[in-house]
Amino acid sequence: MINGFFNGAMYIKLEEEILLNKSIQLGGKKLMPGAYVQQLGNRRNSKFEMQTGSYLKYIGYVIQNEIKTLLFTTNCNGENLDKNTIFYAFNYITEFRLLIGGSNGCKDLKVDDLEIFENVPIKFLNTNQYEQLSFII
Repeated sequence: MINGFFNGAMYIKLEEEILLNKSIQLGGKKLMPGAYVQQLGNRRNSKFEMQTGSYLKYIGYVIQNEIKTLLFTTNCNGENLDKNTIFYAFNYITEFRLLIGGSNGCKDLKVDDLEIFENVPIKFLNTNQYEQLSFII
């Protein structure tokens, strides 16, 4: 897998890894593939939040070197996943703790409570432009 970091977000592009489309316990809830979240973490200095109208869509996870990494797309990607899909990525530490790695170190996210959305509006971005859809608080 290829890792990347930009503006406090961690990204992964899969190579030979197997994507496991399985649910996971997070923030006291069962997060199912296809469900959306608007933010991960609740504390001011320990959360990852999407811009208004943008959501993370949970796809599943990969395991590499015994580390489970949760993968998300957004409601701006449409439904097509292929070998070129770049995922938002969060290392799973416990049901209540995630980790984002970056070029300036790591940041942990304390996920005490998770708000899950089943249906959100799908947005389509111009494929010739890229936009940062998240905020790191």
